[in-house]
Amino acid sequence: MARRVAEVLEVPEPTVVAFIQWAVARRITGKLVIFRPSRKRSSEFLDEHDLHDQLRHCLNDDTISWEARIIGAMVRLYALPVSRIVALTTDRFHRDANGAYLTLDRHPVLLPSSWSAP
Repeated sequence: MARRVAEVLEVPEPTVVAFIQWAVARRITGKLVIFRPSRKRSSEFLDEHDLHDQLRHCLNDDTISWEARIIGAMVRLYALPVSRIVALTTDRFHRDANGAYLTLDRHPVLLPSSWSAP
C-alpha cells in the first residue's frame, strides 16, 4: 500500500510513513514495508496534466483501495498533508438524500457521486 500511495501521489517519505503508522496502529492493515524513494527527484515537479491524471485515478480506479483513493483525492484537491488526513475519523463522514459528505473543519464537502453509493 505504501508503495502504491507513493507512486500515485509522489508524496514525501515522512508523509507516507505517518500514514502507515496510523493505519497499523488502528489495525486497518498489517505491518507494511516502506520503500524509500530516491532523493534524486526531489526537485522535479508534476505538470498540471499529471496532477489531473493522478486525481482521475483516485476518483475512478477501482484497483486502488478506498483508503488510498480518498487520501490521494484529498491531497490533490485540497492540498491537505497526509498527516492531517490520517487524523480524520469516520464521524466526519455522513450521507443524506443529496449525497455523501466529508466535514473538513466545520464545512461539509460533497464527495463525488461515485463515492456516494452505500
